[in-house]
Amino acid sequence: MARRNADRTFDVTIVGAGPVGTLLAILLARRGYGVEVLEARPDPRVNPLPGGRSINLTLAERGWRGLRAAAVDDAVREIALPLEGRMIHDEGGGTRFQRYTPRRDAIFSASRAELTMRLLDLAEREPRVAVRFGHRCVAVDVARRTIALRTPAGSPVEARPARVLAADGAFSAVRRSLLKDPAFRFYQRLSPISYREMRVPPSRSGAPAYATCALHLWPRGDCMIVGFPNVDGSFTVSVFMPSQGEVSFAALCDRDTLDLFFARSCGDLAVNVEHLAHDFFNGTPAPLLSSGCAPWVHDGWLALIGDAAHTLVPFLGQGLNAGFEDCTALMACLDRADDDWAAALAAFEAERLDNGEAAIALAERHFDELARAARDPGFVRRKAIEERLHALAPDRFVPLYTMVAFECHPYTEIARIRERHEALLDRLAAVPDIESRWDDVDVRALLEVELDALGDAAARPAAARAPELLGTPAVAE
Repeated sequence: MARRNADRTFDVTIVGAGPVGTLLAILLARRGYGVEVLEARPDPRVNPLPGGRSINLTLAERGWRGLRAAAVDDAVREIALPLEGRMIHDEGGGTRFQRYTPRRDAIFSASRAELTMRLLDLAEREPRVAVRFGHRCVAVDVARRTIALRTPAGSPVEARPARVLAADGAFSAVRRSLLKDPAFRFYQRLSPISYREMRVPPSRSGAPAYATCALHLWPRGDCMIVGFPNVDGSFTVSVFMPSQGEVSFAALCDRDTLDLFFARSCGDLAVNVEHLAHDFFNGTPAPLLSSGCAPWVHDGWLALIGDAAHTLVPFLGQGLNAGFEDCTALMACLDRADDDWAAALAAFEAERLDNGEAAIALAERHFDELARAARDPGFVRRKAIEERLHALAPDRFVPLYTMVAFECHPYTEIARIRERHEALLDRLAAVPDIESRWDDVDVRALLEVELDALGDAAARPAAARAPELLGTPAVAE
C-alpha cells in the first residue's frame, strides 16, 4: 500500500536527494506518482556542504538525455560550462589542445553543489514531490517491507513505503542493510589513487585563470591534476596521486615540498599556489573507490540505482551520467510494463546491471589514458589515427570516447568493441609514417581491409546516436 504522511499519500519513496534521486523524483512525479524523498543530511541550500570532497561533475549525452526527459535541461544548462576538449599542460609550461571530436561536441562541467541545489529546487516545484531532510535511513527489512529511519529530532521511526528506490550514493545505507542477505553480493575496490580538491578564484578583474572551453590536465605519470572551469570564473582543481611514494600526498607534507612540486612540475599552476596550498592542507586526501553489487532489485519492492548500485571512479566522467541513464532506463521499463512495478524493476535490473559493471571497468582503465598516455607522443599519434579512421568511415569506426560521452551506446558494447579497437590501432600505429601516407594506395587498401574486418560489431546503432547534441552551441577555444 502507499505510504501516508499527514494528509499525503506517496507511491514511491526515494532514499537520497542527490542529483540522481531528485531527477528520479521529477520523472516519477510527471508520471503521476506521489514521491517522497528522504535525505539524511540537512538542506544544502540552508547548510552548504563543506568543500574538499566533491569533484566537479561532467554532464555528457547520457546525462542530458535524462534531463531532457524531465524538461529541466535548460535550467541545468544555466549552471554548466561546455568543454570541447582537453588542454594538456606539459612540464615546461606549454599547452596542447586535444579536441574531443572534429564536430566540436562538448561535455559540460558543473559544480556538484550547484547541480544538487538546482535539481532540488526543480523537484520541490513538483506538487507530487515532498523532500524530507534530516531523515536518515538506518535499515531496511525487505521481508516486512519496512524501513527504519531516524528523524531530525533523533527519534526512531519505522515506515512502510509502497516501494523504495535507493539513490543514496556510494556509501548507501540501504545497500549496507542488504548485506545481511546471504544471497546479496557486494564488492568494493579501493583505488591506490586519492584526491584533494582545491579552488583557484578568478582574478580581481573577474577573468578566469585558464581557458574555460576545456578540461585542463596536468598529466604526470602516477600523479594527475585536473582543472574544471566554473560559471563564476573560478576553477576547481583536483589533485590525484598515490597516498604513499616519491610523488604522493605523504611526500608533499609541508608548504616547501608543495611549492617545489608545483614549481618543477606545474609552473602555470604555481602562480596560484597561495590559494592551492590553503585547500591542499585543509583536511586529508579523500579515497577513490569502485563498487558493485547484485541483485539490485529485491522482492519487486526495493531497487538500488545510481552510485548505490554501481560506484565509478571519476576518471571517465560517467558516474553522474550512468546514474541519470538509470533513471531514463527505469522510465522506459515502466512504459513497456504498463507501470507494473514488479515487471518493470525486473526488466530494469536485466538491462542495467551488466552495463553498470562495464562502466565500472571502463572508468578504472581510463586513468592511464589521462595521467600517462595523454602526454605520450605515441598516444597522440594513435589519437590522430583514430580521428582519421572516423573521418573515412564514420559509421564503421567510432572512437570509444565518442561512444561513451556523446552517444548512448551501451557500456557493455563499448567494452566489447574496445578490445577490437585497441588491436586495430596497434596494427596501424606499427605502419611507418602512416600519418603522412593516408593517400597512398597501399595505405588506403590496408584501411579498407581493417575496417571491413572490424565489421558491424564496431558500428554504432542508430538508437545510440545523439543528433540533437550536434546543434548545441559551442564555445570557441
